[in-house]
Amino acid sequence: AMIQDSGEITLQGCLDYQKLKFYSLVIRARDDGYPKPLSSTTTIHFNIKDGNNHPPVFDSQSASGSAHESDVNSVILRVKVTDEDLPNTPAWRAKYTITEGNEHGNFKIETDAETNDGIVTLIKQMDYEGGPQRKLKIVVENEEPLFICGDDNDKNSKIESESKTAIIEVVDENDAPIFNVTNILIKRIEGLQPGEKLGTISAYDPDAFYKNKIRYVKAFDPEKLVSVNEVTGEVETVKEMDRESPFVNGTSYNIIIHAIDDADPPLTGTATIHLDIKDENDNTPYLVSPEQYVCIDSNSPYIDIKAADDDMDPFSGPFTFELVDNKEPGIEKWKLGEVKDDSVQLLREGELALGYYDVLFIIKDRQGVSKESTFKLRVCHCNPENKCKSLSDTRSIGAGILIAMLFVALLLFLLISCLLLLCQFNVKSNSNAIDYDAPFGTLIKYNEEGGGASSEASTIHNRPTNIQMLNTGLQPSGTYRLKTENILPQKQLFQASVQRMARSHTLSGYALRTQDSLRHLGTLRFNGSKKHSSLDRRVPTCGSDLDQHLNQRIYFHNDLDAVREDYGPRTYIYEGRDDSLISLDSLTHTEQSGNYTYLSQLGSKFNNLANACQLNDQW
Repeated sequence: AMIQDSGEITLQGCLDYQKLKFYSLVIRARDDGYPKPLSSTTTIHFNIKDGNNHPPVFDSQSASGSAHESDVNSVILRVKVTDEDLPNTPAWRAKYTITEGNEHGNFKIETDAETNDGIVTLIKQMDYEGGPQRKLKIVVENEEPLFICGDDNDKNSKIESESKTAIIEVVDENDAPIFNVTNILIKRIEGLQPGEKLGTISAYDPDAFYKNKIRYVKAFDPEKLVSVNEVTGEVETVKEMDRESPFVNGTSYNIIIHAIDDADPPLTGTATIHLDIKDENDNTPYLVSPEQYVCIDSNSPYIDIKAADDDMDPFSGPFTFELVDNKEPGIEKWKLGEVKDDSVQLLREGELALGYYDVLFIIKDRQGVSKESTFKLRVCHCNPENKCKSLSDTRSIGAGILIAMLFVALLLFLLISCLLLLCQFNVKSNSNAIDYDAPFGTLIKYNEEGGGASSEASTIHNRPTNIQMLNTGLQPSGTYRLKTENILPQKQLFQASVQRMARSHTLSGYALRTQDSLRHLGTLRFNGSKKHSSLDRRVPTCGSDLDQHLNQRIYFHNDLDAVREDYGPRTYIYEGRDDSLISLDSLTHTEQSGNYTYLSQLGSKFNNLANACQLNDQW
């Protein structure tokens, strides 16, 4: 409606945005002119703005959700509402409130800005033992107050907000054991012996329906001072209690105990024992620095001696110092100077010579507990830094020099190893050429009966020309042994001469060391008409001295009769003939080869004898 005189436009009813969002009015203005009044018109356009004339309404009057006892900071429920007002306006946005069931502050509810839903979040763990359910009353309203069009203004104040009931189910879980007292204070005096009971701790399982067994274990006891009974929780000492332990902080020592149930997985409760250990005077004073030095040219007339005591007040300082007079001759007298709480000045009388001095003290604490201590003083020449020269830091070997020394040592080790391997290889090579078939290495020759006379003989024209000997193994003394084979036409002459040499003969200035050395020269064997050249094949070419000596000996001993007469048996003392003895001539000897197999059963020491017998049988 419009007032004609003032032009005011008033509403006579309620506008409904949901029905009409735009409204236009045509206004005419007319005058009272004469003889003809004049008029004009104008159009007024009204844009209707939505107001909160529709309250939010829950989609359902009840809701439900669930949460475990251990859940926290998790969304457990979403509630939906419907509002006919214009979206994303204060008249449309919902505002939720939990009015009942949240007395312990376990929940909070927020508005989803996009969907206008209410989000219920669990912000604090619930306890099943407090009830298996939580009943929540949720109220919703708009950010803008609700307005109802009508003549009765009190009607708006009587409108109640929309409410909804939500049921939250609590899922039971295993709860950790709970100690009756989580911080336990125990006071004891140090020196408590092992086996003393300190107290008993106890815990319980808060689960109402599924009770678990609980055991007690130590979690922290760095001094390993106590033991805990797993079943009863009784705590007792296992070693003497010492307040001066490095693990004791002043007088406090903490022990952490765990109570563990037998669930799967097991849960743990924690309690702390605060052990207050009272100090006793169980320690004596001692010198902080029992050894010092002083420069011989020092101008200071005294030396500061400092003492300490591990006990606390009043069982420590200030200390009383007494000097024990040392009557030993040649030692200067000492006396004490100014005494402070924990130190004293040691004064010297006269000049001190270089050397070491022992000064005896008696130090008493405030309670009179004392101990004799020895202060060792060294008088020495000092460097410019006022330190004893022998006590100065020595120069260390540089890293480069050390590496070089290690490298040289490694090279020497490798060189020595190579030389040892080379020597061992040469020894093995030489030992492989030695023939140990002959028995001369193990049998002792007892039939040497004297020297022989020289005999003249004609020069042998058919001497061996293909035999080359190795001048190896020759020594100033020894024997020369050789096996022969039928290479020369004069078989018997050569064989007898060489066998004569094989018995024992010393070369003039050269001798082969037994048969082992001669094995380097090869082996000559008589094999009928067949001739072997193993000597030429096995032995390298040697000098002419050995060949010349061999020819010389053959020349001297080509007369077998003279040799046999010279080396025949000799009678020195004749004591008569014993008829009871059997003559060797009566023994029969066959030309057939003897059976010497039994010699192989006599052991390794008789192997050479068996080989020698078989070899002689072949000859």
